[in-house]
Amino acid sequence: MSFYITMCDYCRHAGGRGCRAFPDGLPQLLLDGEYDHRHEYPGDGGIRFEADDEEDWRASSVRKMMDGELEDCEWMAERYARTVQQVLGEARAAAESAKR
Repeated sequence: MSFYITMCDYCRHAGGRGCRAFPDGLPQLLLDGEYDHRHEYPGDGGIRFEADDEEDWRASSVRKMMDGELEDCEWMAERYARTVQQVLGEARAAAESAKR
């Protein structure tokens, strides 16, 4: 069994395996720690990551990794940025397609 910490563990909206942004369950990208929810995510209702304890969040290796502040982790910040752009691009394309 694997256990890892994601940004959800630092979020004031999270509780158990759910959160206020996703009452029917978190998207897999968020559960896997693959998405930076400081950015919008389709279906989040405008509720985004907010640190439950700002000091803990600022000091966390999760935040430092996401922001490319850990040695040899700059690539992670680029990966998160690409994932955000991909998800939002797919959401925009779906919305455009639904209009037709």
